Amino acid sequence: MVLRAGGDGPVETAVVFNGCIYNHRELRGELSALGHRFTSDHSDTEVLLHGSSHWGRELPTHLDGMFAYAAWDRRNNRLRLVRDTAGEKPLYYCTFAGEEKRSHFAFASTVPALVSLLRLATGRSPEVCKHRLLGWVLMGFSHETPYTSVHSVFPDHTVVVEPRGPNSLHWRFTTESWQRGVPRSRQEVTGEREPIEAVLSRSVASRLEADVPLGCFLSGGIDSPLIAALAKRERPDLRTFTVHMPDARYDESAQAELIARALGTRHTTLDGEANPASDLIALVAQLGLPLGDSSLLPTHWVSRATRQHAVVALSGDGGDELFGGYRRYAAAKWLSRFGGWLGLLPISMLRSGDGRSRREMLARLSAAARGWGYPDLVAIFPKAMAQRLLPKLGSIACPRIFATDDGDAQHWDFTTYLPGDLLRKVDTASMAVALEVRAPFLSRELIQRQLGAPASGYGKTELRELARSILPAGVADAPKSGFAIPIGDWFRTNFGGMRDLMHAKLDTPDGLDPLRAVLPINHRRVGAMVREHEAGERDHSQRLYHLIVLSLWGSSR
Repeated sequence: MVLRAGGDGPVETAVVFNGCIYNHRELRGELSALGHRFTSDHSDTEVLLHGSSHWGRELPTHLDGMFAYAAWDRRNNRLRLVRDTAGEKPLYYCTFAGEEKRSHFAFASTVPALVSLLRLATGRSPEVCKHRLLGWVLMGFSHETPYTSVHSVFPDHTVVVEPRGPNSLHWRFTTESWQRGVPRSRQEVTGEREPIEAVLSRSVASRLEADVPLGCFLSGGIDSPLIAALAKRERPDLRTFTVHMPDARYDESAQAELIARALGTRHTTLDGEANPASDLIALVAQLGLPLGDSSLLPTHWVSRATRQHAVVALSGDGGDELFGGYRRYAAAKWLSRFGGWLGLLPISMLRSGDGRSRREMLARLSAAARGWGYPDLVAIFPKAMAQRLLPKLGSIACPRIFATDDGDAQHWDFTTYLPGDLLRKVDTASMAVALEVRAPFLSRELIQRQLGAPASGYGKTELRELARSILPAGVADAPKSGFAIPIGDWFRTNFGGMRDLMHAKLDTPDGLDPLRAVLPINHRRVGAMVREHEAGERDHSQRLYHLIVLSLWGSSR
């Protein structure tokens, strides 16, 4: 969309936009009062266009939404690439040499689009950066792409692109965090902390506006039921959806049906139609990145099933990071206080074949104390395992982008794990079937409220108190159950062809050759992990899954 000077004059501003601006009507009224004239009565893209012309670099501080946009300012010969606070929508860019040694610039919402462009322009695939790829191997996610020439706009950041001079053939890049200018929250201004129900209710209401069928994901936890309960107040005919999982241990459909019945929503339990091997191959190709989170599969299945009934769905994403939903936050406090003592525990005596056992968790805590601290708890390959997988690298330091203070675990998760893994997963899984997922927990107001207060610690106390007042009895105190699949069992039983895919990719060096050309992965260690897992000696579920993903990505790039 473009804005012309004097109606039919030259283009002053142009905007390319991906996402949704939830407060666009309020901004439209404000801009109209300032003299701006709109040609539509509902377009959030047009609001971005006029807002960019009026506020320039300050525009993102006025927005509540999920967005990635590019705004071209003709008068100043300047392009701004902007990404939302939490990182719900992705945005990537690259440069490449063209004719007359002129440097060309491109941006896109997906990595494969830029990789394909670089292949066409240069005749070869973009180079993989060893240090960036290492981060992906260790953690299973990263803000950066593995490529030297393909970059990511970080959440709550703007990348400003300008020619180096009047007749320059090259570009100058400036990165700035626009959050520095975000207006202060009510809590910071008055010292008052508004009740969570009021803030969350406004956030939910703002995300219900849609001229297409809308629904809400519903699980057996408390995050999505809270969203559904508040949405039901605004939309009495609200539809809710749960996917039936193929393994009863991970199936929350019965609990979700009870919650839906108590809330009075029009509920549907969906068949996920799980085809893990073929779905995984397609999703890795679409994403173009080696994302190591196996919950990508069930997220895709629920999105695919929901898309048959709705075009927009509300989710509970962000609740754990903002309100302390992970048990590892308690572990982070132990690491911060007693890391020296924990590092003395005999790890080998604590290991078990059950990845969820207390002994195994204590072993991981001890290993983290000897390793990278809190990032070690999140890593797919923590320090000790990484050195066995990549012995030729010697002692492996935690990549700088993942460094953190163990006492600041929640902030680390919000700024690193949430955008790098969870939101990228949701965007990929839902966009594959053209479903728009909106996350009320990630409103600008709610983020300001939570990040402006001391870390809540483990337990989601504030949300549970709210849940006790508006959800059915017993829901608020139900144990947390992540959106997981029994991927380890599927490797042993060959459900959906997963064992066949594992052996095809990991049994011979060929499957990992594209990676070994960049990083010296020890194939013998990979083979030992396969054998240990199949024999039930160790639980390597997520590590084997991630190695398969790395192999699929490496062979398709």
